[in-house]
Amino acid sequence: MKLKQKSKLLLFVHILLLNKAITQQTVISPYSRYGLGEINQNTLTPYAGMGSGSVGLCDSFFVNPANPATYAFIIRHRPVFDVGTIGNYTQLKSNSATESSKTFAFKNLVLGLPIAQRWGLCIGLSPYSSTGYNVKYNDELPTLGTVRYEMLGNGGINRVFGGTSVAILNNNISRLSVGVNVSYLYGNLNFTRKAFMPASSGIYNTKIVNSRYVKGMMYDAGFFYHGKIKPRTNLIAGTTIQLPAQIKASQEMLAYTFINQNTEAVLDTVNYTLTDNGKILIPKNIAYALGFEFFSKTSKNTEKQSRLIITTQYKTMEWNKYYEEFEGLKTDSILKNGLSLSMGVQYTPFHNIANANYKLKIWEVSTYRMGLRYANSGLELNNHQITEYGISFGLSVPIFNSMSFSSLNFAIETGKRGTMKNNLIMENYVIYSIGISFIPHRNDVWFFKRKYD
Repeated sequence: MKLKQKSKLLLFVHILLLNKAITQQTVISPYSRYGLGEINQNTLTPYAGMGSGSVGLCDSFFVNPANPATYAFIIRHRPVFDVGTIGNYTQLKSNSATESSKTFAFKNLVLGLPIAQRWGLCIGLSPYSSTGYNVKYNDELPTLGTVRYEMLGNGGINRVFGGTSVAILNNNISRLSVGVNVSYLYGNLNFTRKAFMPASSGIYNTKIVNSRYVKGMMYDAGFFYHGKIKPRTNLIAGTTIQLPAQIKASQEMLAYTFINQNTEAVLDTVNYTLTDNGKILIPKNIAYALGFEFFSKTSKNTEKQSRLIITTQYKTMEWNKYYEEFEGLKTDSILKNGLSLSMGVQYTPFHNIANANYKLKIWEVSTYRMGLRYANSGLELNNHQITEYGISFGLSVPIFNSMSFSSLNFAIETGKRGTMKNNLIMENYVIYSIGISFIPHRNDVWFFKRKYD
């Protein structure tokens, strides 16, 4: 990689780290107030355009933390460095009001390293979950009148991870690998409730702030298979399992009365509790993926060959086993088991650019993606399951020049979550991701011991 290109890389990383320091909130949703908030799908930008179903996908030009078994097939001497950001525009609709909000935040910082012919490593940082909401409503009480309530939530849990993968088979017919990720979770979630009393009641306003801090280890393992079933057709399959994780937690609760709705001048502390001894159980989830890879006939004149991938993914989440325990008091989950279904399509007109010996058109070597997604989070409110539906699109475009292995990646998903029935809220959302995958130039080989300098 040239010095100028390295300088651009370092500058971009600095900008992303600065963005991370400024904001971590990646979601605005009243449904993120339950459990640990809205869980990140752990899908990098290149695969977010395929319905976020990436467990069964493996590409040597991208890194895929969603399935650690794929690290073994990063091309030797060509590490992959992926950075990304995510934006979210959400319109919240109820029977009485409509509001909109938007966020923009850090998404991931990931480095995939090829260690040997059948061995790869990966390290990275990404949000694990996020909480963000601001709900206001009025309630008519017979003896007091109109009481206005506000509920606010913010914060998130970060994930630092390292993973490794080994290929058991790696030949022209079959590829089989296994891998593991070891993650460290840390962060805090803040929940605030306010009650504004009528001035004529003579009762002071009340505010309750609950802050929760978590840290602990989490482990997940993966399996990946790629096998030839016809001369130009391959079967691809993947499985991942996130093991149950019991992480340490502490919480702080402060309740006080106040006057003046604008300045919230404190009158009296009603209660203050600091709990250091606690734990939270994150239950296991399992994902299964199955797909096919198709290649066209090679062009005699240009050696051009296109590639089409179709994949499906099914994921189960045992959220009914989630619990929180502080000072020996255990609170069982109000959640039910969740699931998600994804289907994605990926097409590259000229995928084998490593064999090309001439300049190509940029649209020939770009990769195009589309996907569908359905999810049931396991959250049931007012006798209604909270589900969501989404359609996504993605694009990867080579940067520097059409023969570059590095790419600029885009993904966008639009969909709906929730319902307006039984006084619930429906969300219309648009999530967009922008990322860059850096790979050394085709003539620049890294981690290679040269005999002559």
